[in-house]
Amino acid sequence: MLKKLIGLFLIFSPFTSYFALSGWLRLPVMLLLITISAFLIKLIFKPKIKIKALKIKDYDILLIVFLGIVWVSFITGFANKRSFNHSLAYTFAIGAYYFILRIIVHYEKLDAGFIMKMFAISAVVCSCIITLDFILINVFKIGIRGYFINLDNGSANMLYYIRGRAWAVGGVAEEPGSMALLMNIICPVGILYYKLRENQFMQYFLTILYLFSMIFLFSAAGMLILILVYGFIFSCTFLLSKRITIKKSNILAIFLLIGISALLVVKYYAVLEKPLNELSDKVLFKNNSYSASIRLHTWVTAFKDWFMNPFLGNGPGYGVEKYTLGYHSIYLTILADLGIFAIIAFVSFLIKFGGNLFWLNPQIRTYFMLPFLSTLVHLAIVGDFYHAPFWILLILIQLIQKDEYIRNFTS
Repeated sequence: MLKKLIGLFLIFSPFTSYFALSGWLRLPVMLLLITISAFLIKLIFKPKIKIKALKIKDYDILLIVFLGIVWVSFITGFANKRSFNHSLAYTFAIGAYYFILRIIVHYEKLDAGFIMKMFAISAVVCSCIITLDFILINVFKIGIRGYFINLDNGSANMLYYIRGRAWAVGGVAEEPGSMALLMNIICPVGILYYKLRENQFMQYFLTILYLFSMIFLFSAAGMLILILVYGFIFSCTFLLSKRITIKKSNILAIFLLIGISALLVVKYYAVLEKPLNELSDKVLFKNNSYSASIRLHTWVTAFKDWFMNPFLGNGPGYGVEKYTLGYHSIYLTILADLGIFAIIAFVSFLIKFGGNLFWLNPQIRTYFMLPFLSTLVHLAIVGDFYHAPFWILLILIQLIQKDEYIRNFTS
């Protein structure tokens, strides 16, 4: 029973907007609370937890220090209801999504294969929803997103965005950017799962769904970050190994993709011109792009606010309390709200944890570096801290590193 609950939580972890009851009580939160409750009940009848499940790693201490600073900042800051809610959100994201879930995974003796399988299922489900939604709204003028989200409860900020002559969809998250962030986490892991299972059909099927989903979301950040991070990983791999091994079938697929894309751009340039201009405006932070201009403004504001209380910040949630939309950046939110000590602790954790990736098998390293690095970059332009798939990814990387899971997966 507990294993099934964990599986459901993993599959629906990207559903931050679908079925949400409020801005705080989202589907992943509800499922995890049910899972934790089931774990505590089972623990009463079987109170045996291995010591290794409770072991705190050196980089975990940085997260604990970070949470300590959050609550100190709450006490020294403006300390109202919103600030308390934001402090609670930080604590739940790290405490429940990362620490408690890791204990439950160890308690149930789940391996990396289980998490990868659930991510693969989640990736297929999310991709199909995005694709179906895009086709229905643009071809048949039927929107299904409104049946699953509630714009009035603060859990989503859009139904559909017009991009040129087409409507961009938001998937199962609040908006295209957040959905793109989540897709860049679950899809590479899902593709790797099918690759290790030697299921070429599902591997290529999910890859195609992934690429089309990113187009249908039309998230400038999601697409650009994916390309830049993959290019960075590709370049680092080449510099370290001095060679790149690519299958002939993959080379053919790349040339076919480039060729088809070029033909579509040439044939439908008049249709694509406006959305492509919107994309370039966002990437170049031009003033005629509202999304880009508002981010530049709030980022400058974040530094100004940080100067007021540089050490412990102005208190959790200060940016949202004062400006409603916040600072549009996790790193600047932490800096302005929680102070310099908090951002040092958080970034140090990410850097120290990222070192684990270099110990992974080179054949699978890219599939984990891609979601990890793309998330780190994407967090610079989004203000949300509760992305469960990212914290699950960290647990997955630890399992693979510790159990040498890949070595015996296909045996």
